[in-house]
Amino acid sequence: MKKEKYIKEADEIQENAPVLHPNRNTQKKKEHQLTKQEDKEEAQAGKNEIKHIPHIGQVRELPYRMNKEELVSLIKKCKGHCVSMYLPSNDPIAFKARLKEAEQQGENFGLKDIQRLLEPGYALIQQEDVWQSSGQGLAFFSTQGFAGYVRLPEAPEQEVLVNDHFLLKPMIPYMNEGGYFYLLTLSKHQAKLFKGDRFSLQFVEAVEAPKIVDDIAERDEVDIAEVARTVEKEILAREHAPLLLAGVDYLHPIFMRATHYKNIVETGLVGNYDQISIPALHKQAMEKMQPVFDADVQRHLDEYYNKCNGPLASQIQSDVIPAAWFGQAGRLFIQEGAHIWGHFDPATQQLDMHDEQQPGDDCLINEAAMQVLLNGGYVHILPKEQMPEGAVVAALFRYP
Repeated sequence: MKKEKYIKEADEIQENAPVLHPNRNTQKKKEHQLTKQEDKEEAQAGKNEIKHIPHIGQVRELPYRMNKEELVSLIKKCKGHCVSMYLPSNDPIAFKARLKEAEQQGENFGLKDIQRLLEPGYALIQQEDVWQSSGQGLAFFSTQGFAGYVRLPEAPEQEVLVNDHFLLKPMIPYMNEGGYFYLLTLSKHQAKLFKGDRFSLQFVEAVEAPKIVDDIAERDEVDIAEVARTVEKEILAREHAPLLLAGVDYLHPIFMRATHYKNIVETGLVGNYDQISIPALHKQAMEKMQPVFDADVQRHLDEYYNKCNGPLASQIQSDVIPAAWFGQAGRLFIQEGAHIWGHFDPATQQLDMHDEQQPGDDCLINEAAMQVLLNGGYVHILPKEQMPEGAVVAALFRYP
């Protein structure tokens, strides 16, 4: 079964999907039997038949913040063997050394044509603009017919992996819905919408919010109601991310009365923000948003501790990993920098874990995290001291 099929099936999983549990019925519906083993066998059979590698000009730059659709698109691009690399600097010499490491991994894996998979990486070294950017790190992905890179806003842990899927776990902090917010500035002269995260704030050009130009106070409520409808229709209709308001104090309650959006930050920014620079606006916004993000994580950790003695929470790896695949895990907690090496076949429900990485091993945490995100759940990456009882992985379940 192709990866395209299991991604499609993952998107169709309902919240009442059956889930593997060691003390429960292990019979599963056919549609949930994602035959990953067939993928492995097909990739192994064709390991010396890499038909096409992108031309130098086809190494694409990808956004560091991906939505669900972009994540699915990237996973679908995995064909046969895949190369994933993370570099904690913008150093082409260090990047070349990681390419050599990937080459060695590929040879250990039995992939004789690993050099052809790495050609786009060597081509990337020659692109000076990539190494002159202000990013703090770089991610690189290559597979049959596709190669792409991501400029990262902070330095990742250095990692290289060659197997049959992309290592996307280090990208999770940028994928999570809880990691970004919207900022709406309001004044008598204009309304602007921005999308931000811990690293930057960007104007949302797609929204043509009507200008507020009437100086008559009685018109303010009409104008802001129009702004609220426009923003909700064009951007916020499918969103749950926090919305932070910034504007003179009397405009805040007017907007609150006009909007139907539920997730508005209780205390906004008060003042005139027509002339403020983007960096200064971002700094002020993060002073409001960081406590919101921290409180969200702590709230779900508290929920985990309240449920950890029952069937709705677990840190047992053999429970958590299958639950992620079958839609049961609604929220996943991952220890920063941790890996669980091995294989899980959802078709046979066989889980094999290894103490040390073996050639061709999957990072089971990586795959579990991708499944949780694809199934509409959330993933938190935490330092060891914040993890429940120091666990490597833990989960809150949607149902027992």
